[in-house]
Amino acid sequence: MTPAPAPAPVPAPVPASWHRRAPGIVAALAVAGLLAGLILAGQNATEPLRERLFDTMIAGRAPPVSDKVWVVEIGAGNAANAPWSRGDLAALIAKLAATKPAVIGLDIVLSKDCAPGSDTQGLATALASAPVLTGFVVPGPAGTLPAPQLPIAVMQNAPAWDAPGAETACPVFQAASKGAVLISLSGGRDGRVRTAPALGFVAGQPFAGLGVELARHAAGWPAPIMGGGSPGWLRLGGVTIPLDSMGQFRFVPQPPARRAALTVAAAAVLAGRAPEIPQGAVILIGSSLPEMGGLRASRATPLHASLHLHADVVTQLLSGHPFSRQPAAPLFEAMVAVAGAVLALLAVLRLAPLAAAAGASGLAVCWIAVTWATAVWGDQLLDPLLPALAMVGAASVALLAEARASRSAEANLSRRMRQHLPASVVDRVTDGTAAQHLKGEMREITALFTDIEGFSDLTRRLPTQALVALLDGYFTGLTRIIAARGGMVDKIVGDAVHAFFNAPVDQPDHVDQAIRAARDIRDFAGQFAQGSAAAAAGFGRTRIGVETGPALLGDVGQGGRTDYTAHGDAVNMAARLQEASKTLGTTVLIGPRAAALTNLALGPVSVIDLRSFGDVAVATLAD
Repeated sequence: MTPAPAPAPVPAPVPASWHRRAPGIVAALAVAGLLAGLILAGQNATEPLRERLFDTMIAGRAPPVSDKVWVVEIGAGNAANAPWSRGDLAALIAKLAATKPAVIGLDIVLSKDCAPGSDTQGLATALASAPVLTGFVVPGPAGTLPAPQLPIAVMQNAPAWDAPGAETACPVFQAASKGAVLISLSGGRDGRVRTAPALGFVAGQPFAGLGVELARHAAGWPAPIMGGGSPGWLRLGGVTIPLDSMGQFRFVPQPPARRAALTVAAAAVLAGRAPEIPQGAVILIGSSLPEMGGLRASRATPLHASLHLHADVVTQLLSGHPFSRQPAAPLFEAMVAVAGAVLALLAVLRLAPLAAAAGASGLAVCWIAVTWATAVWGDQLLDPLLPALAMVGAASVALLAEARASRSAEANLSRRMRQHLPASVVDRVTDGTAAQHLKGEMREITALFTDIEGFSDLTRRLPTQALVALLDGYFTGLTRIIAARGGMVDKIVGDAVHAFFNAPVDQPDHVDQAIRAARDIRDFAGQFAQGSAAAAAGFGRTRIGVETGPALLGDVGQGGRTDYTAHGDAVNMAARLQEASKTLGTTVLIGPRAAALTNLALGPVSVIDLRSFGDVAVATLAD
């Protein structure tokens, strides 16, 4: 008798094919490409959210501080609670001129009632007594130029807006002032003012913004120089400030407490009750009255007088650290988005799902940290959101695709397992309820072994492809029969099938089912051998051995090469029984314990007819 063959090695797991993963890879890259395209072409669409994020990032850095910038706010009325007149403004300027300021800027357009009169002349005299800059706004009547025009060097193609005309102060006030400056402030799509003009063109002539000229006069810097290119820039003193396509730069609003400390009421100045303004200060005069139209929204406050925003601009310029967003920033962010998405995708393809998700999230967090650091310490603003979304989005899509592919693979594997195992076994093994049995246990099983007579000669007679095709049909029939009877195909070795019943899950009638399976295999094999292809090849009869007894079952092997199999006398006996059929001339031999336990030969109508072989203590199914 030949011993039972050794278990065949289980092949190592094969990695998922790129073909199966291709849809997930394409979808992940599509998400990254979509967000990169949005970064490049959809700046206006994402501007409100991006600007709010920039506001939060900017708030992380301490705002610049200067004790030289003071705000004089015209409120509801003067000391007599009467409406403000030009005489009151003239008296206010005269009072402030006595403090010897470096410069006074008017966030007021003195464009109404230009007819000669005592108040008009008195205000002109007050303007001439101090270094006052008068404001103008755009647009205005076509061809109207502000005056006097302050010196400014403009390089070719410098970015700025160009208006056909401006609303300016009365000629008499312009003549008395030291220069005309642009006081227009434009808000973003959400209406909040975050940038100030460095330069604007009126009818082709350059004029500096109020904040630029106030800072220049306060510091004694030479005339500003503005250059073109990408980005445009403004050189003010020793600092070069990047500009956007409209010739503007970003400033940082002062906190409300700081603004309040450097703000005095105009009425208090006239009444002599205001705090002392130091010599050489920068003084801005404007109104907080809603009817004056000077209330604007900013990052720090939803509604505030625009002269406070101009004061913030001056403080920012004097600090030498203005924030900027480079024109090339969208291209850089798009490149980061694509590169980060590719890295996140590689993590999904190479790591476990949780590790890949953590890696993609880590990449996004790192990018957000980089943008925060460049804003707080580098004065540069980069979009923290869309590149991070590209990384996380690509990973999420890839993980979902991987999960879908895995579920599909599990379903395919389950279908294949059901060809070899009963459905109840497959269900219990796949849902984990039979996991404890796979670790090793002693239980009673019924083993079934088959073998084909003359198989060695058959392999020499048939070409390889013909033999494989013949065996495919034969083994398919056997495995289906065994699975239908609740058995488990342990292995197929050469021409032999090794199976057992009552494992890995309980099967109370395992002896009867194994014998039924032996009978079904006998009938199927006999019909198969009579088929045209099998008969022409000389396909031999199938011998079957069945025996019941205790066996040790469990996973055998190391690492990824394991085999769930059975070891015991019953297994060896079933193998010897099918071998003994060669000598005894039988088709099915049943061992003594299986014959003793079966119920198929009992009762008034027996299902099978057992015939004893006496001293050898085996039995055969009657033909």
